[in-house]
Amino acid sequence: MKAALDELAAAQAAAAAKYQDAHNKGMEVNEIEMILRDVNQQRIKARALVHTIDMGRVTAEAEAGRRQAERALALADAALAEYVFRRQGLGVSTLIITLLAILLYVKIRLISARREE
Repeated sequence: MKAALDELAAAQAAAAAKYQDAHNKGMEVNEIEMILRDVNQQRIKARALVHTIDMGRVTAEAEAGRRQAERALALADAALAEYVFRRQGLGVSTLIITLLAILLYVKIRLISARREE
């Protein structure tokens, strides 16, 4: 029983850490937050079921919570991957825009030089 509860607590902590990282980076994490609330409720239920001394029920509830925590972790990983993709896209688009601005400046200077001749 203790091992199942410890696994659930570890999975919840890992998912919460990734959630917090994604949240701090400004990503959409509402679904992850709701899943983590469910995980917390399942952890509370599993801890309460310890008093029934029914290892099967405790393990089943802890396993359900662990699966939810893994789902939250996967969603948080996806949000962080999207963050990296967006940053790379921003860098590439900024580079392209800067290059176009430089080329436009050069073209304007060439046209101005031709008119002065």
